Amino acid sequence: MVSSFLDGRSKEYNAVDLVNAMYRSRHSTTRAREGEGFLARKKLQQWAVEVVEDMVSREAEDLASKNGGLRLAEGMTWDFAAHFSLVPLARVAWKTSPTCVRILSAVAIAKEGIKNPPTWMRQAQDSTQPPNATVNLAAATASLHVASPSHTEPNTHSSAGPSTPSGQGNNRRDPWVIVIIAFMMLLNARNLRFTMFQKVMGVWLFANSAARSVYDVLGRIGLSVAYSSTLDLLKGLSLTAQSSLRKLAVEDILSVVYDNINQKRQVYDPDYGSVLL
Repeated sequence: MVSSFLDGRSKEYNAVDLVNAMYRSRHSTTRAREGEGFLARKKLQQWAVEVVEDMVSREAEDLASKNGGLRLAEGMTWDFAAHFSLVPLARVAWKTSPTCVRILSAVAIAKEGIKNPPTWMRQAQDSTQPPNATVNLAAATASLHVASPSHTEPNTHSSAGPSTPSGQGNNRRDPWVIVIIAFMMLLNARNLRFTMFQKVMGVWLFANSAARSVYDVLGRIGLSVAYSSTLDLLKGLSLTAQSSLRKLAVEDILSVVYDNINQKRQVYDPDYGSVLL
C-alpha cells in the first residue's frame, strides 16, 4: 500500500496531493510558540527551493560539460557560423536542462506567454523535430527576428534583415530568444570553456567592424569571447577555407575564384564644381 502510494499507482491519493494539502492547510501558517518560527508551509517552501536548486545545479553541470551537446567537436566552420540557429540550442537545453529553462522563462515571460510560445520555440520543445537551421546569424544576434523554418541560406543582408517589421512597435523583442541567450551567458559564467555561442558573437562583431572596446565590454558580461580569441578563431576558419579550396582544386574541373568586390560610390557635394580651387 505504501509503495503504491509513493510510486503514484494509488488511484485515490498520491504524494503530490498529500504535500499540497499540507502546504495549503490554514494550520500550516499558524505561528508556533515564541522562537519556533513558522510551521509546515515555510519549511515546505525551504525544502522545495533546496530541491529545485539541486536540480538546476545538476542540469547546468550536465549541459556545460563536454557531453552536454553544446560543444563544438571539431572547431567552428564557416558553414556553422553562416547557418547558426538558436533552435538546436533551445532543443538541447529543453532536453538536458528543462528545469533551468522553465525557471528562466518564468522570470522573463508571463504565464500566458509561456503557454503560447512562438513557432520556433514549439519546434525546439518538440524533440521529434530535426534540428533545422531556422534562425540565421544576424537574426539571432542583432534584430532577433526568427526566420521561416525553411530558411537555410547564409545571411547576406544587413543586421536588421529585410523581413524585420519596422516602426510602431511591430519589431517587438522575442522574450524566448532572450531566455536562450541569457542561458548561454550563464553557462559561460559557470564554465569558461563553454564558448560556442560566444564565439559566434565574436565572429559577428568582427564582421560588423565592432571596436575592440566592444569586445572588452561584452566579454566581461559573458556575451562574447575576447578580441584576441576571435582573431585566433578567424585564423582557424581561414585554414578550414584553405583546405576546402585545395579539395575543390583537385576534384572540380573549373572553379571561379574572386576577392571581395568593392563598390565605389560618389558622395554628393552641392558645392562641387562651383568653388574655385
